Amino acid sequence: MKNNKGTASNALFLRPKEWIVILILVTSIFIGSPIISKRSEQINDSNYRIPYRLSNDYWSYTQLTSRLSEKEIPIIGDSVIWGEFVDNNSSLSHFLSDLSDRDFTNAGMNGLYPLALEGLIKNHAKSIKKRKVILHLNLLWMSSPERDLSTPKEQTFNHSQLIPQITRKVPSYHAPIEKRLSRFATNSVPFLSFVKHVKENYFLQRSPAEWTCLQSEANPDQYPNTYLNPLNQLLSADPLSIKDQLKISIKNTERGVNSSRHKPWSGSQRSLDWISLNNSLQWKAFKNLSTELLSRRNDLFVLIGPLNGHMFNEMTASKLNQLRDEASEWLKSMQIDHWSPDPLPSDHYADASHPLTHGYEMLAKELLKNKSFTDWVRPQ
Repeated sequence: MKNNKGTASNALFLRPKEWIVILILVTSIFIGSPIISKRSEQINDSNYRIPYRLSNDYWSYTQLTSRLSEKEIPIIGDSVIWGEFVDNNSSLSHFLSDLSDRDFTNAGMNGLYPLALEGLIKNHAKSIKKRKVILHLNLLWMSSPERDLSTPKEQTFNHSQLIPQITRKVPSYHAPIEKRLSRFATNSVPFLSFVKHVKENYFLQRSPAEWTCLQSEANPDQYPNTYLNPLNQLLSADPLSIKDQLKISIKNTERGVNSSRHKPWSGSQRSLDWISLNNSLQWKAFKNLSTELLSRRNDLFVLIGPLNGHMFNEMTASKLNQLRDEASEWLKSMQIDHWSPDPLPSDHYADASHPLTHGYEMLAKELLKNKSFTDWVRPQ
C-alpha cells in the first residue's frame, strides 16, 4: 500500500497482488455466502410451509425445494395449496401424506398466480427436476382482465418481481426500466436473492443501515438499534425457530383458523368475466411453466381446481366448465396426467377457491381414489 503525497492523506492505493486478494475475497463472499446459508438453514419438518411474512423471500423457496429427498413429491401452487384458512397440519399436502404411504411437500406460496409461479420455478427452484411433481391450476386467475393482468390500466399486485421484466409485456405492469432491470438481476443472480433473504429474515425486511435507524414502536423518540452491531444480528442464532416459523404463518388475522373469514361460505351466486384461454396471459404462463417442468424430466400431474361452483350463477359455471375442458384437452395433448374433481360441498369452502380443513381432507381422499392419480403416484 502506498501513500501518494500528491493526493489526500486518506487515499489508499493497492498493488496488483492486493487487488487480486480483494477480488478473491469478494468472489468468495459472492459465491460462498448463499451456499453456506443454504447448508446451515435446513428445515426438517414434514408440515413446513413458507411463513406468510416471508412470502416475498424467494431464497427460502429455493431452500425448501433444494432439500427435497428423492421420494418427496412437491405440490406447487398458490394459496390454495399453501392453505389460506388452515394451519400447517391441515393442508392438502398434510392429508395426502397422512392418508397414503407417500411423502408430499407443501410447495405453495401465498399470492402466487401463473405468471409469478412461472418466474419462481424458473429462477428460484431449479433443483426441481427428475421427480414427480403435482402442479395446481387455479382457473380463478382467468376470471377477469384484472386478475389476468391483461388490462392496460396499471395495477399493484403481489410478486411483481417474479413476472417477466423484459422478455414479455404484461399490460398491467408499468414499472420503470430501472426497476425492471433491478428485479431481473435479482432473479438471475443468486447472491442478490440471498441479500434479500437476509433483509427479510434478520433485519425486519430492511437493509442493515435502515434497521439501525428504526424507531421504537412504543416510543418514536427512541432508536433501539442505533448502537447495535448488524453483524451480531446476522451471526446470531436463527432469528425464528422452526416451531415459530410454522406458527407465524397462521398468526395473521386475515389468515388461518383464527381468521374472521374462517367459516363456511354462504351467500348469493355471482357472475365472473372469464377470459378465453386463447387470450389469457395467465394461461400462457401456465403452459410455459408446465413445459419448463417437463423439460427438466419431471413426471407431472396437474390438479385443476376445485373451485366453489356453488358460488357461480349458471352462465358463469357454464363458462368455467368450458375453460376446464379446454385446459384438460391441452394437458391431454401434452400427455400430462391430470384430474378435475367435482366441487366440494359448499360448507367445505371459505370462498371461491380456498377449502377449509374438512375440504382439504375430502379432496385428499377423493384424489387418492382417482385411478389416474393412483397410477401416477405409484412408485416405479
